[in-house]
Amino acid sequence: MWRDVQRLTAKFAIPWQKPALFPRNSTLAARVGCAVANEPVAASYVRAAFVANFGDDEDIADEGVIRRALTDAGADAEAVLAQALSSAKRGLLRNNTEHAIKLGIFGAPNCVVKGELFWGEEALEDAIQWSKVDR
Repeated sequence: MWRDVQRLTAKFAIPWQKPALFPRNSTLAARVGCAVANEPVAASYVRAAFVANFGDDEDIADEGVIRRALTDAGADAEAVLAQALSSAKRGLLRNNTEHAIKLGIFGAPNCVVKGELFWGEEALEDAIQWSKVDR
């Protein structure tokens, strides 16, 4: 697995090093991801969080690491963290996880496009093409 990740990150010019600890607790990073999912900063935040974890070998359970990822993404880090940790948003990750399970999603990367499950990096182009055709 690690060699495959190393090849893919080199292919896409993404910083990577094997984490000293794997898996890490990703709950905070995922809650923040849910909080910004529909915001313009979503993709930049996700990339910054992944680079922190897999490029810089940092603990993404640490609020300081996530705060920096949000700032790097152009978000108001304090506002997003407050929102992500609020009682109103705490259940969003659990709800999203339950929904993913119902859709049959497992592992990463994995997505559902127009009711079809696509799994693995090599299927992402197929998922994009599938999204462009009326079904």
